[in-house]
Amino acid sequence: MRRALLLVFLLGITGAIIWWLVRWNRDAPHAPDPWRAVPTTAAAIIHVPDPLNTWERFKSTSQTWNAWSAYPACHAVDSLMEVLRGKLEGERSELVVTITPAEDGFNLTLAWAFADPRAATGMEALVPGLGAGRQRIAATAALPAMEASITGGLFLLSTSTAELDEALARLDHSSAKADSLFSAARNSLGSNGDAHILLHTDRCKRLLNTWLTPEALAPLDGLDGWAALDLRARPEATLLSGMLFTQAVPRALRPVPGQGSCSANMGRVLPSGLTTHWQTCITDAARYHAEVVDTPSDLFATYGAWAYGSFGIAVAGDGRAWAVVPTDDPPRAVEALHTRCSSGCDTLSYRNVRMSRTPDTLALAAVWGAPFQRFVRPWWCLLGDRVVFSAEVNSLREAIDAWSDGSSFQQDTHSGALFQRYASDAAWTWWCDLSTGIEALRPRMRAAGTASADAHRTGWGASGAALLQLAPDAPGRYQVTACIGGTSGTVISNGGSSPTDSSGSARWSVSVGAPIIAGPFLLTDHLSRTKQVLVQDKKYRIHLITCTGKTLWQRELDGPVKGGVEQVDRYKNGKLQMILNTADRVYLIDRNGENVTGFPLSLPEKASAPLSVFDYDGRKDYRVLVPTVGARLLNFDIAGKVTEGWTPPRTPVVCTLPVEHLRIRGKDHLLLVDRNGGITVLDRRGAPRYTPKLAVKDAARVIGLEPGLEIGETRLIWEDVERNRLRGRLDGPVDTLTLDADSMLLNLPRLYPWAGTTEEPLPHSVVQDIDLDGVKERVTATTDGHVTVGAER
Repeated sequence: MRRALLLVFLLGITGAIIWWLVRWNRDAPHAPDPWRAVPTTAAAIIHVPDPLNTWERFKSTSQTWNAWSAYPACHAVDSLMEVLRGKLEGERSELVVTITPAEDGFNLTLAWAFADPRAATGMEALVPGLGAGRQRIAATAALPAMEASITGGLFLLSTSTAELDEALARLDHSSAKADSLFSAARNSLGSNGDAHILLHTDRCKRLLNTWLTPEALAPLDGLDGWAALDLRARPEATLLSGMLFTQAVPRALRPVPGQGSCSANMGRVLPSGLTTHWQTCITDAARYHAEVVDTPSDLFATYGAWAYGSFGIAVAGDGRAWAVVPTDDPPRAVEALHTRCSSGCDTLSYRNVRMSRTPDTLALAAVWGAPFQRFVRPWWCLLGDRVVFSAEVNSLREAIDAWSDGSSFQQDTHSGALFQRYASDAAWTWWCDLSTGIEALRPRMRAAGTASADAHRTGWGASGAALLQLAPDAPGRYQVTACIGGTSGTVISNGGSSPTDSSGSARWSVSVGAPIIAGPFLLTDHLSRTKQVLVQDKKYRIHLITCTGKTLWQRELDGPVKGGVEQVDRYKNGKLQMILNTADRVYLIDRNGENVTGFPLSLPEKASAPLSVFDYDGRKDYRVLVPTVGARLLNFDIAGKVTEGWTPPRTPVVCTLPVEHLRIRGKDHLLLVDRNGGITVLDRRGAPRYTPKLAVKDAARVIGLEPGLEIGETRLIWEDVERNRLRGRLDGPVDTLTLDADSMLLNLPRLYPWAGTTEEPLPHSVVQDIDLDGVKERVTATTDGHVTVGAER
């Protein structure tokens, strides 16, 4: 009986829990779906899973953003995102942006959904009065007129009243069924990435028709389908990868599925300084020929039967062009081309390479299709296993020089850098230098395109290159990889001048406007985990610079920074602040350059050394210790308050080195070295813990510390006035180090601040992979006021 009662009791509890969960789930707010606002006429859709943090990472690390951030529209968007970040910090959300064609260009509609729909009311910081109903936003010099609304926790913003009406109607009723290609494309998007992009190729072509003529858009004729791309923002490039789903493709791409993939290495016989080139793979020349021309040509045996490998066309900004046709049988190719010269062909020699002119008009177009019509009666030569054609003999000489001197596009560290790093085996490859490409496109721009190019000349001029590659995956489906590279080798001035080319191997160089006296110090950006660079100039201004050379902010301190710069998590939320000191103050500064509450802290007496920050128990309950000119040791908590119960201990002489913390056998030791070489060891309350026998005599500088298993076994390394390097244990013994010990010194667990302080002359440099691209960079600060970053060789 008791068991039956117990069973009934347990079933009752279980039922109550189930009822509560069902009711809670019914009453709990559900996140709205921003995809429901997307129209069936969308040309481009951008989905950002975590918009506020993604934006912050992108603008802090992207070289692409560097090139465009100064434009009014970009600046306005950044300012709005900063406002929203302050209001919506910590709220989970996702954003879907839709672009549709319009008569005067395009319409843009934004749908921003929050995991907690109540958070959408934070958008009133952007659009006052939004909670009371639909609001219209007047146009500004930077942004067009827009209209906004909130419904069911979804924030909607559109440049078109009609588009907003339709979006609201779709939310109130069932959305139209998406076409099968769109569904397949959306389902192929990955779960990772900073953003996801869906492009309808034919509608995007109609968008571009606002700025470009039909001639410029002709390569896209016949391309109809959806591209689905995952986007990852990296400091040096924006990377995209995904799939292209097609109902139809342009004639130039029809042969691609049947030819396979091969190495995109055409650039080995091309000069550097190209504007654009495309190349595709040929493994069956006869099949390729049949698919790109209407009528088979009897010239195929001469100009195409021997082709095998990666072939295509390259163009320079002034119109010079080269066609490259590879072969796996060079003697056969030369023999076939010479068969058309029975009655003689124009022939020249350059650097022991024979150049001949083809006798047949438009032969390449007859064999390889319309893109080769620019080559009427070109000159040609054999370079290795590639036949190179060019309309001008001087252009052909350029190709010979590039091949012979090792200065080809493929080998050039500037123009070919993006290609060398990201290009892989593919069926079809396209590359373009964006700055010169825009200029070369001007003859095929409409008036609106020319006006836009003029307005954004600086942005395009500072842009890098673009790369696109396709590989067949299944019928009607292609794998897509693409990237847009940032600039490299630029000099950027805080005075606002535009970037210009810099000589040497520097990736970027920033002028801070005055001689540098301290730095570079490397700080971690808590969003991207890349390193930011901090320096101080002669006017006591500190400058924070991203890993791509963009100065985030500058601010003045009351004097020179002492020693280094530390980072702390003041609010225990994963966000880092920098802490540093001058002689009179301690500063705690957030990533925006603003003082944290309670700082700067004015010291009761001048600091004699850099501060030290310790987190004794790993709980982020930091202690800030500062030696002073009165030979005392001050101790503050991270709120800027004097540590409770701390009576500042005194050292025999003033200390000019920061305090070191050692934990040995579970006990904390605070170690100080004073100006005369005396050593003091305290516990964390400031009481004496150990009396060292060692004295650091005649030290020109103290190099570092090597903890031991016992406090007495801990070693101090220093250099005396005669440049001898000595190592002494705290319990007394001292030995002299040999020159072979240099590598050991570099790997000491504790190095005292030296490089990057005001104690030694500039230039200072540090080596680290600051942008997390797998390659170490050397960051250098110079007395002439420049911070320069280049690849470490």
